[in-house]
Amino acid sequence: MSILEIAALLRRHFIAVLAVLVLAVWTVHDFKSTPMVYSDSATVVFKPPISKRYPNPYESGGGSIITAAGVIANYVNGSEGQKLVSAAGGTLPYTVELINTYNQDYPNYSAPEVDVEVNGTDIGAVTRTYAAVIQVIKDQTTARQIAAKAPKVDRIHLLVIGNPGPLSQPGSSKRAMGGLMLLTMVGIFAVAIFFERHPVRLRELGRSKRGAGRPAYPAPGRGASQT
Repeated sequence: MSILEIAALLRRHFIAVLAVLVLAVWTVHDFKSTPMVYSDSATVVFKPPISKRYPNPYESGGGSIITAAGVIANYVNGSEGQKLVSAAGGTLPYTVELINTYNQDYPNYSAPEVDVEVNGTDIGAVTRTYAAVIQVIKDQTTARQIAAKAPKVDRIHLLVIGNPGPLSQPGSSKRAMGGLMLLTMVGIFAVAIFFERHPVRLRELGRSKRGAGRPAYPAPGRGASQT
């Protein structure tokens, strides 16, 4: 099909082509008006105490440090933990999750790690909620060890790593726009070819609708009374 034939095809079905273009423009506007999402995340490492008698962390901790990290993560994620985070200034949803939970049964590392992540469209709220979550994790870890009367030398220490601060999450706008452009072209040709193969004449459609609304009268001489 030549360029002239393509132009003629699109011109014959201008209304359908225009509808596809309007839908594409609306999608672009909706894409551009979507607020930016920010993410603040980090990894909290639960470091076991250093034992001179048992330098191997698996022997000194007996695997309990992995369970302790899981308990703290579940508590902060729960309703009581959410109340503490809210009291500390957090206002957004968050996730606190023990990385590789199966290590409770089959530990393959000495210092379990807990992943913390906060997402939202308000960068200030993201920062405050992240700080509140980290603070609650630290406070709970310390408070539980004090309640268990663990000596300071035997206490778990926390190390926060991998926190670059709140980062925008725009995705790939170029790829999204390129994909939308491709879909628009496919949609234009699809509807044009469809109506080319299935022509709809508005005048005939209007006649059929008007005819459908009229009452049916019997033809003269076939059952109709003649006066």
